[in-house]
Amino acid sequence: MDRLVTKLETNLGAVLRGQLDDNFKKIQDGVDGQSDSLNKQIADLLGDVAPQDQNEVTQARIDSNGKSYKTLKGREDATQATAETALDEERLVSAEVQDARTDTNSKTYASIKERLDNQQNDLINNIDSKISQISSVPETFSTIVDLQNLYPNGKTGLFVVAETGHKYIWTNNSWVDAGIYQAVGIADGTIKYNNLDEQARTLESTFFDIRKSALSRMFYNYLPFIFEIGAINSSTGSNVDNSSSMVRSGFVYGDGQNWNFYDQNPDKYNYRLLSYKLDGTFNKLEFDWKSSDGATYLSDTSLKYRLTMTTKDQTEASLVEANQSVYAASDKDKAPYNPMDLWGSFDYMINVGGGEEPTIIVEPNKDITITLPDNYLYYYDNIQTGFTLQSKVEFQNKTFTLKTSQVLYWDLESNIISVSEVSQSRPKHNVLLANNIWGQITNGYFSQYVKDWGLFGYMINVAGNKQPTFENTGVNALTIKITMPASDLFYYDNTQTGFVLQSPANYEGSVFTLENNQLLVWNLDDNTIKVQKIGERRPNHNVLLANNIYGKITNGHFAQYFQMQNHDGYTNAKGHSLTATSQYKQLTHFSLGNIQSICFIGDDILTCQGAPGDHSTTSHIILYDENFNKIKDIIHDIGHFNTVDYNETYDTLITANASDDAENPKIYLIKNFSTINDGDTIHYNSDNVIEIDLFNSTNVAFNSNIGICFGETDYIAYVSFVNVNTVKNLGQMGTVGFAKVMLGSGDNDLSGEIEGWGTFIDDQSGYNGTAKILKRFYGENIGANQDMTYFDGHLWGTFGRYDTQFHKVGLHSGGKFTLEESWTLPNYDEKTGMFNQQESEGSAIWKGMYYLTVYKGAINAIPINRKQGGNGIVGTKVAFDFPGSQIPHVSITPTSSITDLYIDSIDKNGFFVNSTTSQLGTFNWESNI
Repeated sequence: MDRLVTKLETNLGAVLRGQLDDNFKKIQDGVDGQSDSLNKQIADLLGDVAPQDQNEVTQARIDSNGKSYKTLKGREDATQATAETALDEERLVSAEVQDARTDTNSKTYASIKERLDNQQNDLINNIDSKISQISSVPETFSTIVDLQNLYPNGKTGLFVVAETGHKYIWTNNSWVDAGIYQAVGIADGTIKYNNLDEQARTLESTFFDIRKSALSRMFYNYLPFIFEIGAINSSTGSNVDNSSSMVRSGFVYGDGQNWNFYDQNPDKYNYRLLSYKLDGTFNKLEFDWKSSDGATYLSDTSLKYRLTMTTKDQTEASLVEANQSVYAASDKDKAPYNPMDLWGSFDYMINVGGGEEPTIIVEPNKDITITLPDNYLYYYDNIQTGFTLQSKVEFQNKTFTLKTSQVLYWDLESNIISVSEVSQSRPKHNVLLANNIWGQITNGYFSQYVKDWGLFGYMINVAGNKQPTFENTGVNALTIKITMPASDLFYYDNTQTGFVLQSPANYEGSVFTLENNQLLVWNLDDNTIKVQKIGERRPNHNVLLANNIYGKITNGHFAQYFQMQNHDGYTNAKGHSLTATSQYKQLTHFSLGNIQSICFIGDDILTCQGAPGDHSTTSHIILYDENFNKIKDIIHDIGHFNTVDYNETYDTLITANASDDAENPKIYLIKNFSTINDGDTIHYNSDNVIEIDLFNSTNVAFNSNIGICFGETDYIAYVSFVNVNTVKNLGQMGTVGFAKVMLGSGDNDLSGEIEGWGTFIDDQSGYNGTAKILKRFYGENIGANQDMTYFDGHLWGTFGRYDTQFHKVGLHSGGKFTLEESWTLPNYDEKTGMFNQQESEGSAIWKGMYYLTVYKGAINAIPINRKQGGNGIVGTKVAFDFPGSQIPHVSITPTSSITDLYIDSIDKNGFFVNSTTSQLGTFNWESNI
């Protein structure tokens, strides 16, 4: 439509009318044009629909949900698609319904409801049937394995396993854990560590006392003997429930190792051990009532054991007290070091450069002055981070003064050494070097450099490095008799005036009796030694020699000797328990008589039978060849012949007078032994016997009789000596020391020298009757010497009473001996299992690889370095002494002119050697075991 004129002329009538006419025409033309356009759009939308039907079509485009479609065709297409989808779904549902009417057994029901009703009835009937088969009392089993073994294919019911406390049911062809079985209470001993809550675990750790633990005795664990009130019949092994004064343990299975028993309450309880077969049948009473530390027992893997305890005064037993009184530990849990060394302020990880020591002085006012070494201190944190620290140079030779209740410590964080009060808080990372408790250093790394401190710093020596000896007597062995050394004590006041004091000679060998809670004190003011009560006031200048705390000496200068003489020396040695006959070999099969000692003379072996020490009757010395054919039988009245050895250079036998009878020590030398014929008699006082007395009218070299063997040269011998007070004490003649002795020969008269003994004999061809003590070695009590020999720088000996042990003994330059290895033969009857209480006798090294000893009446060979060997002849089979399950490696060395030898064949039992030139020859051989 054309644009209208908007600016009309008002003063021109004709013109105005013409403009208005033009505007009206434009308006009419525009309206007509819009109407035609609208009608065309409507016609296009309706298509071919007749004019009378066009309103009904418009309504049909709208469906019943009010949704409008652009065309009627669009609505019809949508309706058709919906209908086809519905038909497809109906077909699927129909097929699913048909399938649901058929069960797993292919049975078809008229309707799904009929099938469900039928299955519900079957399920109810099955449940009723199962419930009727279940017992109200469940079956119980020790372990789930026991349950599975008995019912591998399952069983209806409820089953409880004691190992877990859970109930189990059979479902889906397997045994299923159905959770904890409901119980009324908790059985004793059924709570495990993992069942404890966090508070209980924390308290257990917080209140743990390491001093009562197995760690304090060098074991990782104690054996699990847990006690209940009640007794055990020692004849039948059955429980007796009418005794409130006794407790009994459950079973602990044998592990084939030595068990060590400790009684921490010996005044209250006795204990004994009983054994049972694995099926629970009683075996026997292994040992009867004991009440002290140190009992040992070799357990058997085919047995299990119970302990029982009783109160000594028959009062009512306490379970808490009993479970903390007697402990047992197995050697299988033996720690390779003392775990208690890790306890404290890490002082075990400190070294002083150059091995220097601090200088420590105790002043009269009880102050302690410590001057640090002229070298560095080194700290090694070898159990945590590997942290190391070296002290500052400014602390070398620095002096600190500690007053009572003060400590000297090393602050590892700031690397400063300083003094503080005992009550003062110290840094987290520190090392205690020393403390001062009333003039005594009782703790800290520097305490090792303090010996025998009393009110004043001092040092005590015993002349000749001799020792006191001890005997427990009286009720429960609580009384201690102390026999003073057979020489004087020397006191050196090396921290103040240089004062020196020597004890009076009248105390040499004297005996003091200490009751419980008494002390042995050396009064330096009047030079007397006497017994006092613990609470009794002592002189200002005094030295504590010993105390008695329930039959043990725990303090004083003599405490070190008491510990050495009353401790089981086997605990320090590497042990070998020979439980199988394949680990030792019996060499003789005939009666040897009352053998006391053995030794080699070349390849021949000498056996010595004992005679009385008073020479009142005779016995035999018999020499056998290497095949144990008798060479000669000699009569003698020398004595017990507890030890024997032979020196080839001087053709001389050596023995001593060790026996159960307490005698002064003496040595016997039998000259020209090879010239003594079969049937001859050797008298102790004949010309070819030299007696060396190690005593005189005023002095004695050792407090007891002795054993002896030759040493590393023709002129050296080694002597064993015992604690004389234990000679008759329970039949234990405990060896507490060894001495290195020089034997005089030719014109070398040793009798006039310090520690020299004997009477000189002018005999240029051999030993001259004199001897000199060169050095003494002390250690732990290792039992009676039943013979010893020297080999490879060590003493080897059969030591003990009523047992079958032998040991390799190391002698150290500091005057101490230690057990380096120990072997134990089974000391029971193989047929009855009863303890034999037999001793091993004799000691000799054969072929450099076997230890020979007399065991159960026969000479037996025990390999000492896991090797075997001997000699052989070409073409003749060599049998292994100790055949094993595998073929060993064998090496051969020709011993004749025929050297082209080779091993022709070998198996687990032996081998053949041949020559490439088919000649006969001999050889030595060696192999591993």
